[in-house]
Amino acid sequence: PFSTRRCSALLFSAHALRTAMAFSAETVQITPATRAFMSKIHPEIYNNLAALLLFIGSLAAFHFLYYELSMLKKPQERRLLHQLSVALLASICLGFGAFFLLAWAGVYV
Repeated sequence: PFSTRRCSALLFSAHALRTAMAFSAETVQITPATRAFMSKIHPEIYNNLAALLLFIGSLAAFHFLYYELSMLKKPQERRLLHQLSVALLASICLGFGAFFLLAWAGVYV
């Protein structure tokens, strides 16, 4: 037996799904700055570029995590510049990797 709360949750989720599907058919206008950036890179290599950037970003993020955990034993040896540079590299690579993955899939943000 369904309770009233479950029925209303199911109806709400079905409505949200129909609404999301209705908006998915819209065409999106890309800003000129994004169009200029994306025109410099051939669309056929978006998936390879996304995979490479996500891999490098993940390696940098795991290196950062390993460094932070290893510095728990010896906190006096921490280096701020090293932490910031690895975090910046991971952030940039993961951000652009996600961007090209979405562009390859046809989702323009």
